[in-house]
Amino acid sequence: GKLGGDKVVCVCAGMHFCAALTEQGKLYTWGLDDNGQLGQGRTTRRSLTPQQVRGGLGGKRVVCVACGHYHMACVTSDGELFTWGYGRDGELGHGDLADASLPQCVEALRATGARVVSVTCGGGHTACQTTDGRVYMCGRGRDGQLGRADSVESITAARPTPVEVTAFASSKLIPKAVVCGGDHSLAVVS
Repeated sequence: GKLGGDKVVCVCAGMHFCAALTEQGKLYTWGLDDNGQLGQGRTTRRSLTPQQVRGGLGGKRVVCVACGHYHMACVTSDGELFTWGYGRDGELGHGDLADASLPQCVEALRATGARVVSVTCGGGHTACQTTDGRVYMCGRGRDGQLGRADSVESITAARPTPVEVTAFASSKLIPKAVVCGGDHSLAVVS
């Protein structure tokens, strides 16, 4: 199909909302927007037709997109990670526990100079992988989904800033793909 005259190359869905990425790197969303997950600035409670995501993505080409239960993330062609939506478990990685109704760059990753190549979102957590193979995660970790080995987070804990999953390097494993589920995460390694 097409959106805005562009061919759709990727789709994803969260709880009661959807997203589509076009060949030209434009991102569209529709559905419920109770937590700002559509990236439209919460101008309406729901959007029945796809609308282009606004905010900090202006002019940037999106190359990867993921939906969590009530939040979203995307990677731009210049390797930046943007997140928005429900943030009260730290899943946005902005250093706080606040929702964001427009895409915001995850400054903690930008500050490291890391170039993000992929992102995945779970129920209340987010994972991304960088060009050098490192995996960073943030958000809710009470079930061990942040990959911190035997350090299961407290039921009230949230990691509001991305933390590197060091278990891969310490085990001399190279992550090839990472995916987040509702309250778990999975990696394919070599």
